[in-house]
Amino acid sequence: MREVVPEIARWRARGDIVATATIVGIGGSSPRELGALLAVNQRGEVAGSLSGGRRWCGVDAVCVVLTHEEKFDTPLLLNALRSPAVSVGAMGSRSTHAQRMAQLRAAGVSEAEIARLASPVGLDLGGRTPEETVISVAAEIVALRHNRGGARLTGGSRALHLQEETPLVERGAR
Repeated sequence: MREVVPEIARWRARGDIVATATIVGIGGSSPRELGALLAVNQRGEVAGSLSGGRRWCGVDAVCVVLTHEEKFDTPLLLNALRSPAVSVGAMGSRSTHAQRMAQLRAAGVSEAEIARLASPVGLDLGGRTPEETVISVAAEIVALRHNRGGARLTGGSRALHLQEETPLVERGAR
């Protein structure tokens, strides 16, 4: 945390907006201790870590941006889309998505990188509450992990459980 605080102070001194995340509870083993801090500014600069290393997004990672704050969405998505994450998603309405696409293009994000973005993220379950939205997003992640489309089981003929797991990276998940 000590290395992050001066960086936050530097960013704030130049007028940046800063968001932070802190580990406030640990269950089982954890690569970081209570109080570990991660900070990001609206330019997409990152300081600190909530994981065991500085790399905040690995090849098995699924990144979902849920901020509802344009000033954070664009830099976070810019970093996520250029990371090795197998899937990148963002919360928001279809009009928010259109605005987000324009901002990402203006920031120099390529069409190939933009094609990786699942937005609005989640499966169409008809949910309206925050809890139902979380289930929708989690369902999309599970479907991607197992190379399934998220269709109803009733009336289907496919095996319910895959016999052999294929890593997401090999399946070209978005």
